[in-house]
Amino acid sequence: RRPNDRPRGVLRKPSEEGAAYSAFRLYEIADAGVRRLDVKSNALTFTHDVAEPVSGYGYSYTKTIRLTADQPEFKLEHHLKNTGRHRIDTTVYNHNFLVLDGLTTGAGFFVKTPYEIVSPRPPNGALAEIRGRSVVYLADLTERQTVTTSLAGFGPTAADYDFRVEHTGAGAGVRITSDQPLASASLWSMRTTIAVEPFIAIGLEPGAEFNWTITYTYYLLDALK
Repeated sequence: RRPNDRPRGVLRKPSEEGAAYSAFRLYEIADAGVRRLDVKSNALTFTHDVAEPVSGYGYSYTKTIRLTADQPEFKLEHHLKNTGRHRIDTTVYNHNFLVLDGLTTGAGFFVKTPYEIVSPRPPNGALAEIRGRSVVYLADLTERQTVTTSLAGFGPTAADYDFRVEHTGAGAGVRITSDQPLASASLWSMRTTIAVEPFIAIGLEPGAEFNWTITYTYYLLDALK
């Protein structure tokens, strides 16, 4: 499946010989699996079960979006069990299409990390630049402009899965943390949204299970002083 936050089920391999899998290609879904939704007053739980007898791959995936009581915060709680005959090796991330007060992406926005950012592909210097532990936007993006960069430089522990997107004019920000270490991290943004893309790695033997949680906390910049 495509390595992001949306398991699609069993995809049909194209007929052309030697065609390598691409995360950016649309494939026919041969078996969408079984999907369920459970709704509570403070949480939504999505479950997706897939069992593919020919290849021997299978999984049970659960994702819960849970509000934190009396806090400007919510959590994404994930559970993945390998129900097939083969090991599963993959990476996963959430797109994080973030918007603050409906503002256009540009000057006034900062993307902050707890580590010194090292990027082999820095952003367009007319639009944004890396300053130590921050990506600083310098100009408002037009309809066709994007700001993209790698957010490398993180360490081996979950402490570096800690990203903040702030806007000085709005006086607000959002913090994204997880209980798992980063496998890679990138930034992609356009005029209408900022997408921080932190990947984690998953390796599961048959019968094994894995849990991870991502927490989103909204805050006012004045509260940090």
